Amino acid sequence: MTLIIDLPPEVESRVREAAQAEGVDVTTYVYEAVAPRLRRAPPEAMSEEGLLAKVREDFPQSFWRRFSALAAKRDARTLTPDEWRELASAADATEAHDAERLYYLAELSRRRGLPVRPLMKDLGLRTGSDG
Repeated sequence: MTLIIDLPPEVESRVREAAQAEGVDVTTYVYEAVAPRLRRAPPEAMSEEGLLAKVREDFPQSFWRRFSALAAKRDARTLTPDEWRELASAADATEAHDAERLYYLAELSRRRGLPVRPLMKDLGLRTGSDG
């Protein structure tokens, strides 16, 4: 999902500077700043449709393009120190996101009476054993 937010120029500038100082892209910086402040809806109180929406949430394509580019540079051993920090931060964000998705997937699994892995397969989601 893409969300467009109009910020005053001075705030936008500060966000960009802060992201650069941390060695991450703006999307990752904003995600990491906002995500901890959001209260999770308890999965027991959510509809199945709401659970599915949470399970299917993903980062924007721009995030994945940058992540792939950094991973390729890592594999080629050409990352700069700032890029190493950006890649590490992005990897941390993906791990936190995966944990968040699993939180909702577990409730969906309980409701459907299916183990998590078969449910993931039914939903077309990759499991750790998929490579």
